[in-house]
Amino acid sequence: MQVSPQTEPDRFTGEAGFKLLHAMELGGGARDPKAAAEGRGEGTWNTYPGNVSMVRYEPGARSHWHSHSGGQLLYIVEGEGWVQSRGDEPRRVRTGDAVSFATGEVHWHGAARGRVFAHVTVTTGKPTWYEESPAPPE
Repeated sequence: MQVSPQTEPDRFTGEAGFKLLHAMELGGGARDPKAAAEGRGEGTWNTYPGNVSMVRYEPGARSHWHSHSGGQLLYIVEGEGWVQSRGDEPRRVRTGDAVSFATGEVHWHGAARGRVFAHVTVTTGKPTWYEESPAPPE
């Protein structure tokens, strides 16, 4: 699946891309993904209260620390990567794994060194972004 390069370098380290698959307003209707993507504007792909997206990371790329006001679910569809919640040890994830983060849980996710990594994400609530996350362990 083709993804668009991310346009938010203050939210990712390394090269990552995304494709919005579905956007929704919570408590109501779904939005057409193409219309939703056009309505978001540059650099604002993760601003809908609810969305389903494909995110792909080049080797070693990762998100910065962040949280979601309604939580997040990741389903790994390609490669190998790492996830970490603040205060916990990093955890390796692989194709077929699913990971969830609770409402407000500060975390990061990204590719292992030397490996691409892709996941489908189901996100609810607005994100809050923090500082750059640590490099993935190996």
